[in-house]
Amino acid sequence: PPPRPQPGPPPAESMPDRAARMGLICDVLVLVNALIGSPQELRQRVGLRGEFLRLQFLSVLSYLHRQNHADIARQVEVFETELQSDNGEIALLSDEGKSALPGRGEQPSGIDGVVPLSSASAAQGSLVLPRSSALGGGGGGGG
Repeated sequence: PPPRPQPGPPPAESMPDRAARMGLICDVLVLVNALIGSPQELRQRVGLRGEFLRLQFLSVLSYLHRQNHADIARQVEVFETELQSDNGEIALLSDEGKSALPGRGEQPSGIDGVVPLSSASAAQGSLVLPRSSALGGGGGGGG
């Protein structure tokens, strides 16, 4: 039999394919941020976020942030900002309150290797979903 041709490098991703893929990834991140940010109770947010963290979601976010896509970077920043906000609420709890949280309220302080966007560039985006408006919810957060 004749020799098989050697496979060449994979074809370069076309711009429309990349744009569609990045758009889908961004939509998924919006959904994840909305799911985690929608409960008013800290305990529920920590539990939901913990499920994603156990699935190595921080590694995924770190990788996605390096893709240099502005909308994805905004969603990574939203995830990190909400994480830090909840960590601030956890810090105010008594030891008993902390022990009542899923995983005893232990969450990372941020996303390793991810540099947040400046607040000015984040404000330009339309995809940022603060906890108070996620899924039309009534807000969580401090207070």
